Amino acid sequence: MSGNYFVADPSSLIREVKTFVPDGVISRILQAIGSAPGLDDVMPWSEVDTQVLSAHSVKSKSLKSSSISSTYNISGVNLQHKQKYYYSVKAINEQNSESFESEVSSVPFEVDLTPPKSASDKKIHVYSSVSEGSSNNAVVSHALDWNPYLDEESGIKCHEVWQSTGFEPKWINVAIVTGNKSILQLTDREKNSTYYYKIRAINNADNPSDFDLVSDPTNTSYPGELISKISNYPNPFDSRQKLTTITYFLSKDITVTIKIFDALGHVVSEKEYNAGSNGGQKGTNKITWDGTNDNGKKVGKGGYIMYINPVGIEATGYIALPWIIGVIH
Repeated sequence: MSGNYFVADPSSLIREVKTFVPDGVISRILQAIGSAPGLDDVMPWSEVDTQVLSAHSVKSKSLKSSSISSTYNISGVNLQHKQKYYYSVKAINEQNSESFESEVSSVPFEVDLTPPKSASDKKIHVYSSVSEGSSNNAVVSHALDWNPYLDEESGIKCHEVWQSTGFEPKWINVAIVTGNKSILQLTDREKNSTYYYKIRAINNADNPSDFDLVSDPTNTSYPGELISKISNYPNPFDSRQKLTTITYFLSKDITVTIKIFDALGHVVSEKEYNAGSNGGQKGTNKITWDGTNDNGKKVGKGGYIMYINPVGIEATGYIALPWIIGVIH
């Protein structure tokens, strides 16, 4: 028999059983759960469903043998947290009108109903480094370390590391760190992006923790790229029903203006965002536009041209690139 040594459900467990006899047919398999090998003081000896047996029994005519390999789901038991139990099984085979009972085989398991616990310091520390070279071929790496989770009952199976960027507001699992290791190196970080990380642990009973560990935003910027990664979503958007989110990356805190023009070159919206505040802070910035002009009226459907420009000395020699925002009705 084989299976997880720890289980997380007090009312059920899953076990894989493999049985083989060189002659005859396996007619029945009996199973029990007890406080010691072979005992049935927790779950009395009971017969495995004969339909399961017939579905998984394989008989070889040439060897006159029979084998069963099947996974059984046992339910209706009342297991206690942090208690050790034994799952026992025995097989009965028939040969020439006689029945023979195998020896009892037992496997121990424990019950762990609680998730891993995080340390008091719930911060993920992120250390950024850039390989030597120009901004076009340099590689940004992030080294993460954290205080590992604790689990007194079944121990830590792994840590899951998830990431999100300022331009993709969704979380993805990027790494699984096995055991109780608490350090990870991530290379090829996308330049001019803001990364967020969160971590959870899974114990050996497959209980997941909450995402207790979170990082501060970490930027990956290069000198010389003042404003980059301009985008908006959704694009196009229906201004009667929703907003569009404008995103861009700043390599440092600067004051910027965002101007939106119609197809004839008329300014329909102009906003200024101060250095250090949302819209003018280093890293990823997100602002919204509801499709209204500076007079508070909804603009018509069509394509609108947006420019993001620095203010002050940073504007000297700066050439802003246009970005098209589509409005539909």
